[in-house]
Amino acid sequence: MAIIKVSPETDITLLIASAEVNEGDVLLFEEGIYNQVVLISKNNIRLLARNHHVIFDGFDTLAAAFVLLDTTGVEISGITIRNYLLAGILIIGGSANRIVCNVITTTGIWGIVAAESSNNLIWKNWIRRVWYGISLALFSSGNWVIENKVRNCNADCYDSFFTQSTGNAFIGNEACDSGINCFTIVGANNLVYQNTATDAGFNGIALVLGRDSLAIENKSTRNRNTMNGTANLAFSENAFVADNDMSLNDKLGLYVGGAYNVVQNNKIKCNGDDGLLLGIQSFRNLIFQNKIECNVPADIVNFGTDNDFVRNKTGCNHYWYRDGFDNEETNKIKDAVDYGGQVMDSIRRRAELEQEAIGKLESRLEAVPNNLRNNQMIVVEHLKGELAKLEAILSE
Repeated sequence: MAIIKVSPETDITLLIASAEVNEGDVLLFEEGIYNQVVLISKNNIRLLARNHHVIFDGFDTLAAAFVLLDTTGVEISGITIRNYLLAGILIIGGSANRIVCNVITTTGIWGIVAAESSNNLIWKNWIRRVWYGISLALFSSGNWVIENKVRNCNADCYDSFFTQSTGNAFIGNEACDSGINCFTIVGANNLVYQNTATDAGFNGIALVLGRDSLAIENKSTRNRNTMNGTANLAFSENAFVADNDMSLNDKLGLYVGGAYNVVQNNKIKCNGDDGLLLGIQSFRNLIFQNKIECNVPADIVNFGTDNDFVRNKTGCNHYWYRDGFDNEETNKIKDAVDYGGQVMDSIRRRAELEQEAIGKLESRLEAVPNNLRNNQMIVVEHLKGELAKLEAILSE
């Protein structure tokens, strides 16, 4: 194992591909501003910043700072990344990479994205001013997203976006000021634990379109809830939603729209609309031992079928809100959440963003230094492949 010093003048992609770098080696970045797209195709190498003055700047021309191509065991740590057109760090395939303690700002679509990749650790990164902060895209499973801070996103701060994505964990993360959701969690057997979500344009935490997922000890407050007035959403099957604080949101506290979910021991207080709403499509859910208090106009609204309520504490508006139960227009408003359609709209918007990014990357190719042009085209070709998969999903 060797420690190899790297400077802004080093062609890092060429260095990694050479016989000079072996698995287990450390690339130690000296301080300076790096204008590069680094393609990594070798396993078990570590890319570490010497200090906080290691900066990768794409100058609004390059695609991504780091692209991991079917790698295992790569670590990227301590690097500041800014002004790339597509992403800060792009993981394509592979598994068990470690993305740790990086600062990423003002990248075109994503801060960090893993596509068809599994078992990666994304830990203690700080991301802002992007469309999507941390995204697990195109069937990425078994990833750990822990103690990151993401804010100022045009779309979602965190998402696991496809029903084939399973077993992802979001633990101890902070999300603030998202244009859509702070967390959008799609798929099966995902864990959302001890996160905070504030100032979302729509939902703080959206746990949707899957089954067997867990949302435990999260705090989701002060969300703006303009989408059907829903602060948080459990639109899935056999979800376990427990010990969460869903209070002080502008509108609805929690919407439950699926089947066989357990909503247990949550605090749902002082929201600007109903505390808990069970929609027409909800059935056989258990609502157990929650504190659902001081919500306006009602604490609990049940439009579903065979839902069970045990030992819940309500107050301030201590009554069951039944008005409009048989009123079609009221039900249509109260059960307006169609998350399948909204996810497809989000996929469509993502495809539009990727198409736009491809256009920008290709139009600025002449401005890319000759030694980086091939790297840029590799990223563009991957993006075209991903776009084709999104378009196939939309056409189904």
